[in-house]
Amino acid sequence: RPAVARPEQQYRLVRKPADPVAVEPIDLGRAAPWSTNGVGSSDAGHGLYLVVEAHELTVAPGTETSTAVRVRNTGSHVERAVVEVRGLPAGWVTVQPPELHLDVAAEGTAVVRFHPPRGPASARGRMPLEFAVLSASNPTVRCTDGGTLTVEEFADVRAAVEPASVTSRGAATFAVTLENHGNRTVSRRVVATGGDQVRARVQPATVELAPGASAVLAVVATPRRLVSGAPRTHTVTVGLDGADDVMASVPLQLHQQPVLPPLVFKAVLVVLAGVLVIGGASARSWWKARPRPVPVVAGMTKDAASSALKKKGFVVQIEVAAGSDLPKDVVVRQSPLPGLLKRAKTTVVLGVSGGSASFSLLDAKGKLADDVRKVLEGQKLVVSIETRADSNLPTGTVIDQDPKPDAAVAAGTKVKLVVSGGKPRISLPSLVGFPEDAALAKLNELKLVARIATTFDDANVGRVVAQSPGAGTVEEGSTVVLTMGRASAPKP
Repeated sequence: RPAVARPEQQYRLVRKPADPVAVEPIDLGRAAPWSTNGVGSSDAGHGLYLVVEAHELTVAPGTETSTAVRVRNTGSHVERAVVEVRGLPAGWVTVQPPELHLDVAAEGTAVVRFHPPRGPASARGRMPLEFAVLSASNPTVRCTDGGTLTVEEFADVRAAVEPASVTSRGAATFAVTLENHGNRTVSRRVVATGGDQVRARVQPATVELAPGASAVLAVVATPRRLVSGAPRTHTVTVGLDGADDVMASVPLQLHQQPVLPPLVFKAVLVVLAGVLVIGGASARSWWKARPRPVPVVAGMTKDAASSALKKKGFVVQIEVAAGSDLPKDVVVRQSPLPGLLKRAKTTVVLGVSGGSASFSLLDAKGKLADDVRKVLEGQKLVVSIETRADSNLPTGTVIDQDPKPDAAVAAGTKVKLVVSGGKPRISLPSLVGFPEDAALAKLNELKLVARIATTFDDANVGRVVAQSPGAGTVEEGSTVVLTMGRASAPKP
């Protein structure tokens, strides 16, 4: 049939020897009329056009947001279009469906869902990403469009108490562990209240928790002295000052027993009467060895605690308590517990802090270097950056680290991050006019991938008549399509 001109598309008749007449669309170099804000790519009769509904997205960790990706087949072949999103950690993105099967001039839609997990690993801030659609049958047809995902910040501090309930005749010490499960640093004053009957003291009084970090606090509750009578129960509440939305207050229970239970009090009267009868010498001997309450020394330095106990006639034994964030040589526990009645020369064991505890290093691979650096510096680590240009990951993404993930580190540890600088760029010359062997040898030398196409050109048989992309700079490993001239078919 004769060629027909249409306002939106032109056609030419193509006839191969012994083949029926076929009609192929002529690429007019313009986007499909159904959208004007997308990205297109075409080659050798294959063509795709990509439109992203929303490029700027915001999501809170633990929730989900989504955008639609529309793809149109602008070529003359049936296409299997693969939809991908690159630049984000594995498990954050779901594409449904991941592939679109498109007839000529047909379009399809894929939904991209973003769902970062709720936890300290979901670093807050803007993360660059890339939407990509590529032809499964012609890899050179590839549409890409950029975007960003902004991860919102949140704070989630959780507390664990050991023990949660203490029975004592005097002061009691509780160990409260705070863990930051959010993605922003929390710096607050710790408040402990016990009402009119109990005085509560926290050491240290303030905490600064980077995402994923933890701290151990010592809470010492000292009730008013109860010589005799019925036992009392006191509740001490621990929380962060002005941060009810960050951490729920934690209750601590102190069950106070009288220093002298009723039977013991009567026994003491009998003993005192006997002492008066026996004589002054026996009374003095008993007085020196009499039971006395163990004083509260938790939170004191090792030397101050030892001095206070020795003044009361006790023998002191020192042990190092592992896993404490309190300053070195500060008493974090004691046994027997404060307030218990013990005779002179009883041994009191003091657990003394050995200094800051170590913690596991996070896995930074695949995350943005700037976000990882903020987290590590918040944990008091010394960070250095090394850029490497031989990675397939997007620029600015961490590709390696030293020490490795989960290594035990402490404040002041040096951490080196190896960051992607993007693929190396190669200078591609013009190969038009080159013989096929010479052109292929040149592409192999430049570490580029060659793909051969042909066209009828009697004047340039066996030589390059066109190339895609043209002369310029390309990424190492890119595909270059060489169109070679070949002799025209004999006329029937």
